[in-house]
Amino acid sequence: MSVMHDTPYRLGAWLVDTQRGKVGQLMGHEGPRVQLRPAGGGCEWEVPPNELRPASVDEMRQAGLFKAPQHEERS
Repeated sequence: MSVMHDTPYRLGAWLVDTQRGKVGQLMGHEGPRVQLRPAGGGCEWEVPPNELRPASVDEMRQAGLFKAPQHEERS
């Protein structure tokens, strides 16, 4: 993956759009904005690079990026 010229983040990074409070994956850039895609897929949205920050583990968990562990039933 490569670093984008307008932002220090790599393509595929999980970031927070601080304007909207949403977590998204960095997909690319068009002009002065970058595109984020929500966890689980869906429509991308555009964000100015200065409105981004890395997502914390808790924020990624809340966005559904981590599955709960599966517990085996014992008989």
